[in-house]
Amino acid sequence: MFRTTAFEQSEFCSACHQSRADTAVNGKPLQNTYAEWRASPQAAQGLVCQTCHMPDRAHLWLGIHDPAMVAKGLTPHIVADAEKVRFELINSGVGHAFPTYTVPKVVMSAVALDHDGSPRPQTLSSHVIARRVHFDGSAWTELSDSRLSPGQSAALELNWNGSDRIRVWLDVFPDDFYAEQVFPNLIGALPAESVARPLALEASAAAKSSSFRLYETERRRP
Repeated sequence: MFRTTAFEQSEFCSACHQSRADTAVNGKPLQNTYAEWRASPQAAQGLVCQTCHMPDRAHLWLGIHDPAMVAKGLTPHIVADAEKVRFELINSGVGHAFPTYTVPKVVMSAVALDHDGSPRPQTLSSHVIARRVHFDGSAWTELSDSRLSPGQSAALELNWNGSDRIRVWLDVFPDDFYAEQVFPNLIGALPAESVARPLALEASAAAKSSSFRLYETERRRP
C-alpha cells in the first residue's frame, strides 16, 4: 500500500485530464479540464476534483455517464408565457466547462404537440451543447464550442405555433465523438477478416447505447 496526500489534490488528476499546450485547437488544449477547474468558483471554495468524482473517497469516478451526477450539476428552468416556452439550462454545479473535453454532446430540444399529444416534427427546435472538433489526419480543427462554463446558461425558445402544449427535454450523449467519428472511421478502415473488427463493432454499439434522457416535461399555454 502506498499513501500520499497527492491522491486528494486536483493536480494528481491533471496528469491525464489536462492536455499539453502544444495540443491547443483554437487556443484551447483538446482536454482543458484542470485549467477550467482552476478558474471555477469550486476551486476558489477549496473543492477539488475528488470532492465530486470520488465522494467519501469512493473509487466511483462519477461523471458524464452517470445521470444522477449530471443532474446534480445542472439547473433547468422552463417558463411558459402567452407567446412561447423558454427552456433554460444553467451550469450551476459543475466545476469546469459542461461538458468538458470533446467527446460528450448534450442536446436541448423542444417540440409543439398536437391535440392528441403527438409531436409536430416541423416545429422541432434543438440546441447542441458541445465542443465539436475534427481531425483530418494531420491537424485538428474546432468546428464550434457551445459548452457552458460554471454559472453560464443556454436557452431554447419555441413559440406555440398554434398548439396548446410544448414538450421540452434534455438528451446526453456521453460518447458522441467516439460513436460518430472514431469508431465509424476505424471500422471502415478494418478489413472484413480482421480480428479487431468484431471488437470495434462491439465498442461502437456500446458508445451509441450510452446516451440517456435527463429531463423531459411539458408546459401548457397559460
